[in-house]
Amino acid sequence: MATLQQDIHTAPTKEAIRKLFEARSIAIIGASAEPTKLGSSPINAMGLLGYKGTISVVHPKHDTMLGHKCYPSVEALPDGVEVARAHNLPAYVIFHGA
Repeated sequence: MATLQQDIHTAPTKEAIRKLFEARSIAIIGASAEPTKLGSSPINAMGLLGYKGTISVVHPKHDTMLGHKCYPSVEALPDGVEVARAHNLPAYVIFHGA
């Protein structure tokens, strides 16, 4: 899985964005199913900006979210996810297993 967070700090922002949009598969972790909440913005933004790859959502309470398949945990994600974006998670979840 790509380390976009590291890339953002070590490469120009334009390069980090290019890598994001070249990824064939992205996981959004901690998204919201409600379109008006901030947690839905990563999913909406990827669609509006023309992302053509697969978006997988990690959320234990939903089967689908905003038209994308949900997985109950990061471990349940299919192979091939190149970039993961965590949103609105407690710090212990973000750093677990790091």
